[in-house]
Amino acid sequence: MQQEGAFTVSGVAPGAYEIVAQTMGAGGPAASGGAAGRSGPEPEFGSAAVTVAGEDVAGVTIVMSRGATVSGQVVVEPGVPSFR
Repeated sequence: MQQEGAFTVSGVAPGAYEIVAQTMGAGGPAASGGAAGRSGPEPEFGSAAVTVAGEDVAGVTIVMSRGATVSGQVVVEPGVPSFR
């Protein structure tokens, strides 16, 4: 990706795709709660659906927004395998 946000992906076979983008945020990629003890902007995330049909695709815009925190409890019915 270029400084002003422009990007190019070459050699993509025809098909439906989702382009996903993430800013670096506070000191590095957001993972496991981010970088502890570092200040800076919160990471932002965005995506865009793109269909490639054998010709160049231009004008794709990915709108970025701040992430959110979700908390709760996962309940699995008896006899249904749980995920880890």
